[in-house]
Amino acid sequence: MSKGTIVLMTAVAITSTAAAGYFGYKNASIESRIDTLIAEKVSEKEADIEALNEVIAELTDQMASMTYVKQMDDETYEKQVAAADLKLVEMSQEIDELAEKLAASNIALAKANKSARIYRSRYLSEKDSVKSAKLAMNEQLAKEKVALEQQNQKALAAQRTELEGEYSTQAQRAETEKRVDEIMTNFSNLRVDLDLVNKCDPKYLERYGEAKSMLNHMRTYIQQNDLNSEYYFFVISNDAQITRKTRELCIEG
Repeated sequence: MSKGTIVLMTAVAITSTAAAGYFGYKNASIESRIDTLIAEKVSEKEADIEALNEVIAELTDQMASMTYVKQMDDETYEKQVAAADLKLVEMSQEIDELAEKLAASNIALAKANKSARIYRSRYLSEKDSVKSAKLAMNEQLAKEKVALEQQNQKALAAQRTELEGEYSTQAQRAETEKRVDEIMTNFSNLRVDLDLVNKCDPKYLERYGEAKSMLNHMRTYIQQNDLNSEYYFFVISNDAQITRKTRELCIEG
C-alpha cells in the first residue's frame, strides 16, 4: 500500500471516529444511516484513491520512462553536441582555409586586374602609335605615289619625246634616203661615164655637169644625215672617177 493510500485511510478513520463521537447521542437508526453514508463516501473515496493511485503509478512509470529517455537523450545529445563541435571545428578550419584561398584569390585577382590595366594601357598606347604610324605611312605613301606619278608622267613625256624624236629622225632619215635614192636613180638615168668627157656633144656635157651636181648633193645628204655605207660607197666610187684624170673625146652627137 502506498503512502498516499495510508494517509487517505487515516483521514477517513479520524473522520469516522469524530462523526461517531459527535453523533453518539443520536439514535441507532440515525447512526446506522450515517454509517451507511460514511461507508458509501469511504467507498467512493477509496475508488477515487484507487484511481488516483493508478494515475500516480502511470505517471511514475511515465516519469521513469521519461527519465530513461532523458538519460538516453542526454547521451545522444552529448554525442550530437560533440559531433557538432567536431564538425564546427572542421568547418571552422575549412572556413579558415577558404578564407586564405579567398585572400590569395583576391590578391591574384588584384594583380591580374593591375596587369590587365597595364596591358590595356600598353595596348591602347601601341594602338595609338600604330594608328599614328599608319597615318604617317599612308601620308608618305600618298606623297610617294604623287611623286611617282609625276615621275612616271615625266618619264612618259620624255619617252614620248624621245620616241617622237626617234620617229622624226627615222622619218627624216627615211625621207633623206628616199631623196638620195631618187637622186641615184636620176643619176643612173643620165647614163654618164664620169671618167670620159665628150667635148663635142653639148647634151652629154650637160648631162655630165648635172651628174656631178647630183653627186655633190648626194655627198651632202649622206654627210648631214649619216646614211649607211652603201650610199657612201656609191658616192665614193663615182667621185673617184671624177678625181681621176678624165679622158676627153670628141664625138659629135
